[in-house]
Amino acid sequence: MVGRGLRPCNGKEDCIILDHVGNHSRLGWIDDEIEWTLDCNKSARNLTREGPKATPIRTCPKCYMSLRGGSPKCERCGHEFVKQSRELEQVAGELREAVRTPKSYKTEKDPLTFFVEKLIHGEKVGYRPGWAAVQFKVVFGKFPDFSRQDIRIRRMELED
Repeated sequence: MVGRGLRPCNGKEDCIILDHVGNHSRLGWIDDEIEWTLDCNKSARNLTREGPKATPIRTCPKCYMSLRGGSPKCERCGHEFVKQSRELEQVAGELREAVRTPKSYKTEKDPLTFFVEKLIHGEKVGYRPGWAAVQFKVVFGKFPDFSRQDIRIRRMELED
């Protein structure tokens, strides 16, 4: 979208780019020279390692101006960046395989009452009926298989 603002046009002198999400921090400045390729064998990651890549961006903590990386001082407010050393701390630990287990919920309610209460709540907040079925499966490990008549009767009992 920035390209439209950069097109030459009669009478246009300026182009203001509002980057509300920080794309320049991820992708670089619009005038950075980046070598592009259509070669399927080169991934973008490998390409930036081999050839020119986008200049890193640094944000001044004092005035929040975005600056090209490497500048020792903010151009706007004069804040001097202090090089911070990064020391790694080594701690003892044990490697274990991560195993995903289902969440365990405890409920004193019978399955039909639980399901109908979820249906009623879902309707109040605007969820689709499938939401109640998924909540039921999380707790009971299977989708509900109640008849419509059982659901209707329990619903009338609960709403009285």
